[in-house]
Amino acid sequence: MYRKTAYFTFKSLLIMNVQILVAHHKPGLIIKDNIYFPIQVGKAMHPEVNLCIQGDDTGENISSKNSIYCEMTAWYWAWKNIKADYVGLCHYRRYFCLKEAPILLRIFNILRYWAYFFVGNIINPGAIVDLFQHTETTSKKEFKKLALDFSTKIPNIIENGKIDVIYQHPYKYINLSIRRKFYEVGRFYVDLLEEIVEKYFPDFYPYLRKTLDSTTLYSCNMMIMRNEYFQDYCNTMFSILKLHEEKTLENKWCLDLLKEKSYSRVSGYLAEVITSAYIVKMKSEGKKTLEVNSVFLNI
Repeated sequence: MYRKTAYFTFKSLLIMNVQILVAHHKPGLIIKDNIYFPIQVGKAMHPEVNLCIQGDDTGENISSKNSIYCEMTAWYWAWKNIKADYVGLCHYRRYFCLKEAPILLRIFNILRYWAYFFVGNIINPGAIVDLFQHTETTSKKEFKKLALDFSTKIPNIIENGKIDVIYQHPYKYINLSIRRKFYEVGRFYVDLLEEIVEKYFPDFYPYLRKTLDSTTLYSCNMMIMRNEYFQDYCNTMFSILKLHEEKTLENKWCLDLLKEKSYSRVSGYLAEVITSAYIVKMKSEGKKTLEVNSVFLNI
């Protein structure tokens, strides 16, 4: 049975129920509280690996597709098996955090971005710049402290600000559009994604097109969303990716998506583009959004 997500504590009676899934696929630091929900992704593919946490292979799931969907199998599992006011996702080595980089460092990164922008095609074409300096640490203690600081404070931040969606600060590519960057995955896969969205999801297409033509990427498929938008996001996301699988097979680009390396992780990569487009959509529609930093455990 999957883990129940209702917490009958005095705290939960005062604020909404927030569940942030943390995708794990191998042994490592596990952080668990009333907010963080560690989940083992791809459990159906690797039953011999037992991390002693919830697996994504219970209830309605696509755990067996983890080789192509990556962390999106956790999103799917949450969509079908969790009931909460807000649902989110982060990674076992990358959590949201509220720590801001020093102002001088941010100014330096902005100046570095513009320097690369004007001469990037010569010295560093396609470079990626972190304007906001996401925190990186080799200390498990500091990593856990920042992660728990976020989970302690975020329910009140959401409630006080009436926040609809939270996401990490984006990365900027230098003189390279997201379309051209993701052509590295396979140009025909990216072009097929655009064709599918234009034909079957015309209302969503302008946001996808804007994302592909921009240099900004909201990476890692990390978000926290109010439930109504979470439902819409997942319905949009998995409908598009399902069609992409079907069209790929129809075109005979692959005969077995789960076994052929050419399609490995493709759905997960394309999901980053769709996630970015969904964030652009939310911002364009005037939803209450919040950008935060992230902390990466570099071990």
